[in-house]
Amino acid sequence: MNFRATVRQSEDITVGDVEGRIAVNEGTALGQTLRDLVKKGHKKIVLNLRRVKHLDSSGIGELVKSYKFAKKHGGELKTIHLTPRV
Repeated sequence: MNFRATVRQSEDITVGDVEGRIAVNEGTALGQTLRDLVKKGHKKIVLNLRRVKHLDSSGIGELVKSYKFAKKHGGELKTIHLTPRV
């Protein structure tokens, strides 16, 4: 399965449903998307990782960078539904 991320709004929370593998290229794309959301004023972001099959160190690095970016700009970034494999 290829990487795919869809963004939806649930009241004041922006939910990113992510599926597939998050490696170097996908991690960079995901990180940029998250930082763009923060720049557009989305302050509460939740990543649903239920369908993520693989997350490598570069993907983790992008999540950490995005978390720090959101926090620096008064936002929150949380993850939910991490699988044991991830």
